[in-house]
Amino acid sequence: MQQEHHPTRSGHETTDADVKPILRFLFGLFALIALVLVGMTFFFDFLHERYEQAATQISPRVDTRQIPPEPRLQVNPAEERKEVRNWEEQRLHSYEWIDKNTGVFRIPIERAMELVAQSGLPARHKAAPDGGSSGGSQ
Repeated sequence: MQQEHHPTRSGHETTDADVKPILRFLFGLFALIALVLVGMTFFFDFLHERYEQAATQISPRVDTRQIPPEPRLQVNPAEERKEVRNWEEQRLHSYEWIDKNTGVFRIPIERAMELVAQSGLPARHKAAPDGGSSGGSQ
């Protein structure tokens, strides 16, 4: 059986596409995109205003005098580090009584190094040459 040949069937469109519906669709798409962008702009402005209002208003339930428990966050770490360093420097370079009853006091680090250089460090007792036993015979 042979297929009959139909001259009207050519395997492709014989007419052009209608441009008007395509242009309407594209116009509608661009209009929708523009509308969404305008709506988002108003929405973000609204959210920004609400955020600023919330940031400036303090709840009446908040007790501003209450200090949180330790450890607290540092307000100015650089300034606090300078204060600690100054305190350490003051302790390293000054005289101070530790315990007057026992005669214990702090001296400046420079003076302590001078004293160690003059008299030397305290040494351990040397071990006996026979392996460390200092007792009697076995």
